[in-house]
Amino acid sequence: MKNKKNILMCLQQLDIGGVETAVLTLCKGYKNAGHKVYVAAKPGIYSKQLEDLKIEQLDIEYKIENRYALEKMDELIKFCEDKKITEIHIHQYPCVAYWLPVIMKTKIPYVAYVHSIIPGAPEWFMKTFPIYQSALPIFFENASKIICISERTKKDIEKIFNLDEKKYLIIPNSLDLNEFKMEKNTFSKKNFGLLSRLSEEKVQSITNAIDIFNEYSKNHKECKMIIAGDGPSRKYLENYAKRN
Repeated sequence: MKNKKNILMCLQQLDIGGVETAVLTLCKGYKNAGHKVYVAAKPGIYSKQLEDLKIEQLDIEYKIENRYALEKMDELIKFCEDKKITEIHIHQYPCVAYWLPVIMKTKIPYVAYVHSIIPGAPEWFMKTFPIYQSALPIFFENASKIICISERTKKDIEKIFNLDEKKYLIIPNSLDLNEFKMEKNTFSKKNFGLLSRLSEEKVQSITNAIDIFNEYSKNHKECKMIIAGDGPSRKYLENYAKRN
C-alpha cells in the first residue's frame, strides 16, 4: 500500500469511555486502511479487542505530575525506533509529559486530539501542574494537525493558544456501526436505542431513560428499547430494566 504508516495511538487507559471507544474505532479504521497500528496505554477492558485485531500494545501508566517523565524517554524512543513509528496520535493531556520529549528528540510528526466538550480542561492542567504552562503551548503549536470533536471544542483551544486556523480539523467521535448490525426491520419509529457506557456516573441518566420509555410503552405496547453498552454497572441496569 502506498503511504502506509506505522501509527502510535497514545491515551491513558483502555477501559470503556468516550475517548477509549473513539480510539478503538480509529484503530479499526486505520488497520482496515492498511496501516500498522500500535497503542500505548494502561490495559483495560478494550485490551482484548485490540489483541483480537492483532494490534500491539505498549503497557504504560501515565502519572499526572508536575514534571516530564524523562526517566521513560529512552524506553519510549527505543519502542518508536523498533516499531518504525512514523506518526504519533496523542489523545489525552497526561500523555504529553511522556511523549513530548520523545517527539522533540525523534522529530516524529504527531497529531493532537482534543476530545473534551467541557471548557477549561487545558487551563486546569496549566494551573494545577505548572509544567503544562509551557508544555501545552509547545504541544499544540508543533502538532501537524489539531483534531477537535466539535466547533465548541475548537473555539476553546483557539481562545487559549491563538494558532493558525489551518491547523484545525473538526472530526466528531464516532462508533463503528458495523458493530450494531441488526436483523432487517429490527429498528423502526416505534423502537428506541440508547448507546452509553454502563458505569456508575451514567446510571441515573440511563435509569431516567428507562423510566421515560416505560411510561411511553404503556400506551404503545408494540414498541421496544434496545440498550447498547458495557461497563461495571451493567448487571444493576439489566436488573433495573427487567423490573421495569
